[in-house]
Order: sequence, then C-alpha cells, then structure tokens
Amino acid sequence: MSQDHLQTVAPVCDFCNTRPVASLYPTEPFYLTTDREIVPDTPISLKDDLPCVGPDDLDPVYGKAEYFSSGWTACDACSTLIDQLDHEGLVQRCYSLNYASTSAPPEVFDLHHLLFLAFFKHLQGPRLPHPSLS
Repeated sequence: MSQDHLQTVAPVCDFCNTRPVASLYPTEPFYLTTDREIVPDTPISLKDDLPCVGPDDLDPVYGKAEYFSSGWTACDACSTLIDQLDHEGLVQRCYSLNYASTSAPPEVFDLHHLLFLAFFKHLQGPRLPHPSLS
C-alpha cells in the first residue's frame, strides 16, 4: 500500500470504530495492563482508581503494557457521551456496535470498561475539532 493511500484513509473513532470522526480529545499518554499480562499472584494496587503493577511484575511471555497516545478521536455519538461523562453509556455503545452480535467473552466488556475509565482519568481538556476537518 502506498504512503499516499495511507494518508487519505479517513480516521475511525477510537471508541466505537465508526466513521466519520468529529472530535479529538487531548489526554495524558498512559499505559494499561490486564491480569493476563502479569506474573501470577502479583499484588495489584490502585492508583487513581486504576489497577497498576510494577514493571518487574509483568509476565515474561505475555507481559506488555499497552501504550495509549495523547489524542483520541471520537465520532459525534461518542463525543456526546464523553461530554456528558457517561462512562457506562460509552462502554455499552462500543460493546453493542462491535461485540454484541459475536460470542465475545465477558472479559472484552470488562476491558472496555477499564480502558474507558483510564481515558476519563487521563483526559486533559475539552474536545477539539479533529484536524482532518480543518
């Protein structure tokens, strides 16, 4: 695929994976791990209501922290939920659109719940117009 083609692909909503996007939300970059990625029996502590472990507690095979960048794109529907601070509504919308008709395990719902909680904890300000709209 050529570089020119990659630049013309419309961005998708980082929450529900739909198009078009309308907004960009500034966040502090963060890392997130799940219990699958840590050494068994590792104590998990809470920092700002989010589970965290030390870097030495990551599983040697599966252990990696997922990095989330400082800008999240959102469609109009997700932007409305974010602006209302409707965490549960955002999780339900995204799960319904992407997984409800599949046999996704319950952990998928739980992971979205945790991920979007982390998003709200790291939010750095109000929504901005997405750069592709300018």
